[in-house]
Amino acid sequence: MPIDDWSEIDEEAQLILLARKGDPSAFARLMQRHERQVLATAARILWNLEEAKDADLILASEEKQVEPPIPARLEPSLKQPNFSYKTYQLLDTVMLGGLLGGEASSNGSAIYPGTDKEARTYVSYKSAVRGQSIYLDELRIGLEVPVVREEPGGKNSQTSYRQVGFNTNVEMSEGQQMVVGKAGLGSGWALIAVISVKIE
Repeated sequence: MPIDDWSEIDEEAQLILLARKGDPSAFARLMQRHERQVLATAARILWNLEEAKDADLILASEEKQVEPPIPARLEPSLKQPNFSYKTYQLLDTVMLGGLLGGEASSNGSAIYPGTDKEARTYVSYKSAVRGQSIYLDELRIGLEVPVVREEPGGKNSQTSYRQVGFNTNVEMSEGQQMVVGKAGLGSGWALIAVISVKIE
């Protein structure tokens, strides 16, 4: 059935339809949006990692937005009485390194909602296992949010980046998933970080 009115279909669905028809630019945009999640999952399966940690960086809005749903595995962690958000959007999933000690960091990027600009994500920490607990010390999670400034007359625009994030220390148990921090982005938006730990 031909589609006459594209305005009623969200951008993600449009890209999927175009990619299925062989449009390479639509496929490239889909890959850019979902590459990190696919690679993190594939690495866990193919490399048979003994320990797997994910940091899911989620954008939350107090206003109802039309966004793709977040993965079901994250929903229990986001159902907290002190969260008044109506919309959650998965911005990035960062696969974190081994648990046996040392320092690690990871950087990523994703298209920031409402813009065509990339937001840069970063996670760094020191880790250790003590008894039955996993410690992520000096955990630093953040986002470099694109800020677009229009020049007078609207002819040119400049993009700068504002850093938003938090630092904390976390103690977790195997199999645990938890919200480790939240940072306000302004205009009713927030960055929420959820860490999941699985030891196989």
